[in-house]
Amino acid sequence: MLDKASHFLQERPPQTCAISTPVLHLRGSQVISRRFRHRILDVATVLCVVVAAYSFWSNQHAQSSGRTGNQNSVAMIGKAIAPIPITFRSSTGEAANDTLVGPALIYVFKSNCPACAAQKPEWLKLVSVAESSHVHSFAFSPEGLDSLTEAYFAQSGVTVASAGLSGAGLSQFAIQVVPTTIVLGADSKIKLFHSGVMGVEEVTALRTMLTSSDQTR
Repeated sequence: MLDKASHFLQERPPQTCAISTPVLHLRGSQVISRRFRHRILDVATVLCVVVAAYSFWSNQHAQSSGRTGNQNSVAMIGKAIAPIPITFRSSTGEAANDTLVGPALIYVFKSNCPACAAQKPEWLKLVSVAESSHVHSFAFSPEGLDSLTEAYFAQSGVTVASAGLSGAGLSQFAIQVVPTTIVLGADSKIKLFHSGVMGVEEVTALRTMLTSSDQTR
């Protein structure tokens, strides 16, 4: 079973990455022997592989049902988003402030997320499609605005920005995982909300949406 799980993991990249990673803290003055610690690590490794294999199976099953990581996407469609104050670097390298309103194509990512890396090529192809329809592209990361996140979409036409996580910020989108792809219409209502790596059908539908003025109004 472990061999099959490893094979699955090698064949298919992860479809989502968590926004944050829980940290395990040891409290008190417990002393764990080296042998016992190694056994814990061995058991943890086996459990990780089993869980990953189950996640792969669950994702495959969800894909066949059209529900891959998008349990809340239907509820988000049509939701009005309040203007979002954002901070980004201008073309001169100086910090600039603006307000994000629709129409807009929004990517949410993490620089160290394998699923985001798998999604990135299609994201970049959609930027020019969006621009041709006067829809600007923005990217946000829970990591904040730093050298890694700024470089992620360098010279791509995507504005990498930071925004508040509460109030009129990104919390309005209730984002649970990355990558997440969002389209705001000119009325600042959500037209598309997709969590996880988009398949060919989803990318095609998004491309059609971006080129249709009716969809981005």
